[in-house]
Amino acid sequence: MHLPFYTTAENFQLYIVDAYVKTEGSRLNYLRHNKNDLRVELYEGLLDALQTEATNNGSKMGKLIILLSSFQGSLRYMRQNYQDAMTIVRKYRRKDLFVTFTCNTTWPEILNSLESRQRPKNQPDIVVRIFKIKLT
Repeated sequence: MHLPFYTTAENFQLYIVDAYVKTEGSRLNYLRHNKNDLRVELYEGLLDALQTEATNNGSKMGKLIILLSSFQGSLRYMRQNYQDAMTIVRKYRRKDLFVTFTCNTTWPEILNSLESRQRPKNQPDIVVRIFKIKLT
């Protein structure tokens, strides 16, 4: 099947970035508009302190949006993952072995999935999918 949009490397990569940005924006909008459902009232003391600090400095406070630990990339997400890792270390002791798994773009599975003029660097969706399959 020949899809010009999919086979044009630059257009496809732009599409992937745009889709990611739209998804991330939707997730942030959800947090912004559903503050009441997310129990943000627990942070009223923080809001008061920030407002006082802004007033003392002669500046305006913007909107406060609390990013949950389920929001990938947020500070709370990173802290939770760190705490989870430390719990594992505490339970199973510290290990001296660090294992990595890298992807080889010349794997036959990747090359066989590409059309004739496609290159692995221009098809990150295929490379990532095969990498994840090999991990499992």
